[in-house]
Amino acid sequence: MKTSANKSQNTRHPQYLSVKEVAELLNKCSSTIRAWDKNGVLKARRQPNTNYRLYEASAVAQLAATLGQTKKSKRELLP
Repeated sequence: MKTSANKSQNTRHPQYLSVKEVAELLNKCSSTIRAWDKNGVLKARRQPNTNYRLYEASAVAQLAATLGQTKKSKRELLP
């Protein structure tokens, strides 16, 4: 069981991001993120229970630096 302190800490710096979160951070649409996953640009892990795509925050930060466009800084993306 997570405490409220752990929950708020994870909320600020999540290790994994959803398709929607990545799209918002990179200022791209969700279908672009899914296409990048399919083409190997940004590989997702799958959430076991729901099979949702989850992206490592560090990989997203690296891609953001490569693209040079993000609404948040690399520091804000990394845990």
